Amino acid sequence: MGDRPGADALAPLPARSPKVAARVINGEAMILTPHDSVLHTLNPVATRIWELLPTHPTLAAVVETLTSEYDAAPDEIERDVAELVAALVERQILQG
Repeated sequence: MGDRPGADALAPLPARSPKVAARVINGEAMILTPHDSVLHTLNPVATRIWELLPTHPTLAAVVETLTSEYDAAPDEIERDVAELVAALVERQILQG
C-alpha cells in the first residue's frame, strides 16, 4: 500500500449511530444495539478506534494516530481499522 493513503482512506468515516448506547468500562467499549438487543464488547484496540471516530473524520487520520500509539505497520493498521468499521456498519453501530 505504501506510505500514501488511498482515496478510500481520505473518505469520511461513518458516524456513530445515535440509536446505540455505549460506555467504556475498564478499557473496553460496551455497545448496545436496540434493534436486536445485543450487547457488543470491543477489545482495547477496537475501543481506542471507537474513541477516535468522533474526532478523526477519515481512515487516514485514525491510522496516523494509531501508528504513533502502536507498534504496527500503517498498512496493517489501515486494513484492521477498515475491517472494524465495516463490521460496525454491518451491525448498525456506525451509520455509513
